Amino acid sequence: MAVGTGQGPFPLRLDRVKAPCTVQSFVHLAWHRFCDRTVCHGLAAYPTVKGLPCGDPTGTGEGGPGYAYKDGLPVGLPPAPSDPIVVRRLYGRGLLAMANAGPNTNGSQFVVCGGFALRPSCTVFGAVGADGLKTLDKIAAGGVEPTARDAAPVDGSPVLRTGLLSVRSSCWPLMDCGAVVVGGVCLVLRCCGGAVLLVVSVRVRGAVPGTVLGRQWSSDIAVVGVVQLSGLPEVIWGAVAAA
Repeated sequence: MAVGTGQGPFPLRLDRVKAPCTVQSFVHLAWHRFCDRTVCHGLAAYPTVKGLPCGDPTGTGEGGPGYAYKDGLPVGLPPAPSDPIVVRRLYGRGLLAMANAGPNTNGSQFVVCGGFALRPSCTVFGAVGADGLKTLDKIAAGGVEPTARDAAPVDGSPVLRTGLLSVRSSCWPLMDCGAVVVGGVCLVLRCCGGAVLLVVSVRVRGAVPGTVLGRQWSSDIAVVGVVQLSGLPEVIWGAVAAA
């Protein structure tokens, strides 16, 4: 994913194998420009917890897309060296992790990790590239905005205001990745990096509902919220989510 910010680029590498639902949701929101012109609303600069939370359209840390989905908790993260009972895990510098308000409350908010240790309660779904780490360091070096109560806070709004100018898929054009017949209409699935972004309909006479063409998508893909565009009866855009 190509992410442009007011402080520099944030190229993202998404890991669909480790977090398929999270990547599907993230790419879907990017396709609909959900995160465009939003701000990274906080900066954590504690000695042991460093990160930049983004993806909230309200800029308050409380917003989201209006839906939530299950965790895909990470396995294999190294233990935190400062944890004698080996409960916490190390979320390394540059990882992308979902922010949440408890189990299975993932939405649109995510954290660009600067490095912190906690119980493995946040889904890891990718990492930032080298240029993104430079941008993260620049924002961290600017520090946290002082408040009336704290002249040198370690958690709050970053001094260097960081807006996500655009969040775009770096693969274009989209590629056909399969098709499924639903209600006598053949839905051609078009994908980017394994995430389904677009559904284009082709009328099929005499087709049996549920017939699968090409790859076996019937048990892997659920079509939800399909909307037919006005004046384009043969084109359907759909929100498609991995099961």
